[in-house]
Amino acid sequence: MICNRLTSFFVFGSWIFLPLTGCSYSFSGANLGGLKTVAIPVFENLTSEPNIRERVSGDLTKAILDDNNLKISDVRQADAVLFGRITKFEDVPFAFDQAANNTFTTSDYKVTIIATIRFENRKEKKIVWEESVTGWGRYSAQGEKKRTDGIDDAIKMITQHVVNKMVSDW
Repeated sequence: MICNRLTSFFVFGSWIFLPLTGCSYSFSGANLGGLKTVAIPVFENLTSEPNIRERVSGDLTKAILDDNNLKISDVRQADAVLFGRITKFEDVPFAFDQAANNTFTTSDYKVTIIATIRFENRKEKKIVWEESVTGWGRYSAQGEKKRTDGIDDAIKMITQHVVNKMVSDW
């Protein structure tokens, strides 16, 4: 009986501790080449959509803070700077419903935001990457999802892409 308990203990104990002693996995995050801080000036807005530059810049700053690989800093003291320009904001009908009199009404809209993003390493005085990033979101003409929800989804797509790109191995 004691032998069975000891065997159970060792089998169970090794099952718990084996993953801890076997392969090693680091949760330390990205290989950022020594970069510790990033500045995010408010993006330039080349569209007619009001406040979009503040929303994208603010959500991107929050996403970087949440990611916790880089600290936010002032432009003059930052190791890196993330510049952005909102180049397109489009809000168009996406889905239609047919009424009894054979007319169509818009049931859903699609918001598309395109931003050109440039990530500069100030320590090495070089552009790490620059690309056009697109985010989109849908919302209902009546009810469930509002226009702001569609915009939020589009911005979230952009911020996720940018943060992933920033903290991946370059």
